[in-house]
Amino acid sequence: MGRIRIDTLLRQAQDAFNANELSRASAICEQILQLNGRHNLALNLLGQIAFARGDYGEAETQLLKAVTIQPRDARSHLVLGEVKSYQGQYREALGRYGKVLRLEPNHPRAIAGKADAYEKSGQRDKARAVLAPFVEDGQDTPEMAIVQARLELSARNFDDLVDLVNRHIHRGEIAPFTLWHLYSLLGKALERSGRFEEAFDAYEQGNRTVPSPFNAESWRQRADDLIAAFSAERLPTLPRAANDSQLPVFIVGMPRSGSTLIESILDAHPRVHTAGEFTALPEIVNGIALQIGSMLPWPACVEDFAQEDVDELARAYLDRLTAVDTAADRIADKFLPNYRQLGLIELLFPAARVIHCRRHPLDTCLSCFCETLFPAAHPYTTDLKRLGLVYVTYERIMAHWREVLTIPILDVQYEQLVADQERLSRDIIEFCGLEWDDRCLRFYDTGRVFRTASYDQVNRPIYRSSVGRYRNFERHLEPLKTVLAEGGLSHRLAAPPG
Repeated sequence: MGRIRIDTLLRQAQDAFNANELSRASAICEQILQLNGRHNLALNLLGQIAFARGDYGEAETQLLKAVTIQPRDARSHLVLGEVKSYQGQYREALGRYGKVLRLEPNHPRAIAGKADAYEKSGQRDKARAVLAPFVEDGQDTPEMAIVQARLELSARNFDDLVDLVNRHIHRGEIAPFTLWHLYSLLGKALERSGRFEEAFDAYEQGNRTVPSPFNAESWRQRADDLIAAFSAERLPTLPRAANDSQLPVFIVGMPRSGSTLIESILDAHPRVHTAGEFTALPEIVNGIALQIGSMLPWPACVEDFAQEDVDELARAYLDRLTAVDTAADRIADKFLPNYRQLGLIELLFPAARVIHCRRHPLDTCLSCFCETLFPAAHPYTTDLKRLGLVYVTYERIMAHWREVLTIPILDVQYEQLVADQERLSRDIIEFCGLEWDDRCLRFYDTGRVFRTASYDQVNRPIYRSSVGRYRNFERHLEPLKTVLAEGGLSHRLAAPPG
């Protein structure tokens, strides 16, 4: 009877995960583990849930538990490979995919993953070689087609990409997230071919395929709670950590706002290390109330902060950051949603610096709409009205921080950066308290591989083609414009500054 119950619960958890109901899926997995603490498939699914939430450390922890329990089960090795690949750890990813293929030769997802790791690490010939036997025989899976389509996109073989994606879209049932990626790549090929109406239709169709639960009122309420917790009246009364560390540089802003360009400029400096989307701070935030013994939830619990609390919280973050690179003078944390945590950053790191990435709101929101960002972390990107609401809320939070915070914040406008690379690059390096280095102008020559939706764009010099991109789709953006205007941002809808 127990086996039947666990099997039923596992199906329910998988269904919840597929519907992007991650909290429910996680709770069911915990139920299974109460019945059988060594259930490797429940641990595997917990790893997938953490991965979907962007908590890569937790994902790896759960998946390694599953591998330890069942080392010859290819499924956990496969997801570990996907986690490693997403983190930009391509050698480790290839190792995991190799284990899968030794256990199950010709495993289609492992083959797609292996090609994906090669392609993202710039080894495109190897990626093509992995896929070639399957593409030539017409045996390529939709997951393989995603990688092949990216290869065709980089080679500007737009017609081949369109034919490839259409063949798969019309072939039959495809998992929603896979279909979403295919439509996004189809949209890019059509857009770069100047077929803007068809491109927007592809982006729109892709966004309709994925479940993205979003509660607008909850999103607004969280902003209200932050502003109340770090009000102009309360903030001066809260304790500051005693550390004077200048090690962290926080890069914050909306997705698709030019952050990877800023990160790559910093990364080219010999005294800087970039930690990518470093999730330590949000993980700390999730446990703050429990750690300080407050009965209040975050962020209201800041009123219970004592001096030892902020010192300990700062120490916990700095210990994790230092472990990333023990020799760097500055480490850039590019977890963009940390714009919501700037009040906490002021308390924990009084000597830190914040770089705020800005871009024209229509270009920012359009780019989010056209990309396949994790819906668990960005549940608003598949709908233009939701994007507008989130953008308005983000602007409101940033306006509040400008009024109440004392830590230095440098606004970097993407359009100005691409128009005047050297001046803005020098401003960024000077703001970080570092001497200028000419290598920062040749960031694309470092050989560094960035884990980002823009990974294919940071290994070449700055280009201007993304500035004013929205103009090609302007008639489709009226719902977005209306929400931005109602939110008081009409003045931001003029032509991008340059």
